[in-house]
Amino acid sequence: MNPVPTFAPTPRFEAFGGVVMSDGMTVDPTVVAGKRVALVGDPRRVVRCAPHLAGRASILKVFQTDGVWVLPTFGPLGKVIDAIADRLPRTLRWRIAAAVATCNLGRGVPDGWTRRHLKPQTGPSPATVVRSGRYYESLRRDDVELIGWPIANVAPRGIRTADGIEHHLDIILIV
Repeated sequence: MNPVPTFAPTPRFEAFGGVVMSDGMTVDPTVVAGKRVALVGDPRRVVRCAPHLAGRASILKVFQTDGVWVLPTFGPLGKVIDAIADRLPRTLRWRIAAAVATCNLGRGVPDGWTRRHLKPQTGPSPATVVRSGRYYESLRRDDVELIGWPIANVAPRGIRTADGIEHHLDIILIV
């Protein structure tokens, strides 16, 4: 007998007693200043938004259960990507992208547990690759916390993850 796959339920954000907003890139920095903020959504958009919000909120909790391949936008690795991106066959391009992203992850995230959590489980593709020069740097900040557990439900005071912890928040940003 084949087991029936189970899926995490889609969280209902109406239960949250604070502010729920969308599109973290367009949020006015004064709105999140001094607030406990959760960043939830598409991992590629989370990677792009986190550096924009880090340092503005009193605490930024990044909810990311799926890893993505993060390519650098500047520095030596970024220059390699820019130089070869359009000159190689697609399969070779994706292999090089994976190697560069793995090197970028190793250089940007010193902690082994965090690195394992952020490493994608699938190969690179347009759906799993994003460029950011500051994402890993933002995750190393004291006021940013990476949450790797799936969201179990949304409570009036915040988000409860599958490990049973309720993260108290003021704002949830859905990206």
